[in-house]
Amino acid sequence: MRQTRLWGSGGVLMACVLAAGSAAADPDASEGREILEKSQTALAQIKTVSYQAAFIGTGWVEPLVPKLEGRAVIGQPSKWDILQFRAEAKLTPRESTETQEFTIGSDGEEYYLVDAETKLAHIDMDPAVLGAHATDLQRLLFRSLVSKDPFGKDFESKKIEVQGSETVGGVECQKVRVEGKGVPGDPNVLWLIGTKDAIPRGIRRIYNNREDPEGDPGMTQLLISELAVNPPLGQDPFKPSVPPGFTKTDDFAP
Repeated sequence: MRQTRLWGSGGVLMACVLAAGSAAADPDASEGREILEKSQTALAQIKTVSYQAAFIGTGWVEPLVPKLEGRAVIGQPSKWDILQFRAEAKLTPRESTETQEFTIGSDGEEYYLVDAETKLAHIDMDPAVLGAHATDLQRLLFRSLVSKDPFGKDFESKKIEVQGSETVGGVECQKVRVEGKGVPGDPNVLWLIGTKDAIPRGIRRIYNNREDPEGDPGMTQLLISELAVNPPLGQDPFKPSVPPGFTKTDDFAP
């Protein structure tokens, strides 16, 4: 009986040693989670943010998404739970080489799109007023910067790990990889989070190759620079306005 107890205790001890060894072998797992938690705390202090941004796709995803660059100002959602934003964007639609310029935004009540080519300012309460490019243009909006839940279900991932560092827009960032579920529409995510201020400077979503399971993955990437947190903005930056020489309309943009 005494020997049985000793072996039983030894088994428990061995299990503890193995568990501790496993945790020690993968310190990046807890570190990655801690970085996201620290970032979430930092983001909770943001009311408004402005930045320069660029969005692209790579690999097999590239022909499926547009290319975008521009400047954006975003604020917390209005009482109607509508994101407040304004973005001056240069859009190259997918399967096109022509670049178009638009200003899009919302003050939390109305949406608007100002078309530099047609000289029309489309303004209406219906988000459909933004037209066919609405989804593509809003890829410039880094919504996590003003979200109450910036990382969504990322904390539920079974694997969150640090993958070194990278400089984005002159800012050193830690790369935190969040593993997806491995099913279509649930990509692996790579956050690029400022080492000093814990604010994200980019996000990459990596998708398995749906055309060739053995092929290289593709990804979408949004990187930002010239970040200003809670900047003095003066007049309401989100309010719709009609530039001189433009015509206001409530027709939906094409």
